[in-house]
Amino acid sequence: MVLVALAAPAASAAAPPGDHLDPAHWYFGLIGWYGVLLLFDLPLGFLAGFLSAGLALAVVRAVVSGVPDLERAAAMAVSAVSVYGFQLALGLLVRGVRRTAARASETAAEEERIRTGGPPSRPAPPARVTRRSAPGGRWGR
Repeated sequence: MVLVALAAPAASAAAPPGDHLDPAHWYFGLIGWYGVLLLFDLPLGFLAGFLSAGLALAVVRAVVSGVPDLERAAAMAVSAVSVYGFQLALGLLVRGVRRTAARASETAAEEERIRTGGPPSRPAPPARVTRRSAPGGRWGR
């Protein structure tokens, strides 16, 4: 994660002056997807902070390069909201799916308890795949 966080300013510094709609600013948005993948297991605030930092970097870079005219600034804002908004929405979706999975696990455990007439039991925590627990030891490779 540290590498990705350092890559954004490095890519921004290496890009020529201009706004993030220029193809030379390929890092814009791409860094956010790495953040989505790497911060999947953490609370949503971490992803929101990471995306906010990326957006702040893009805004600072655009302003330092020269304040764009109103039309270009509006296009940049629409691009930023769509890219980072979609990434944050994916984080919210994952959170909702996890919450639904936890409820389904609790419901299944309760149904099993009722079916067997056993004492109330706590559902097992959802399995968490790590590099060591994945088949092949390296995410299934």
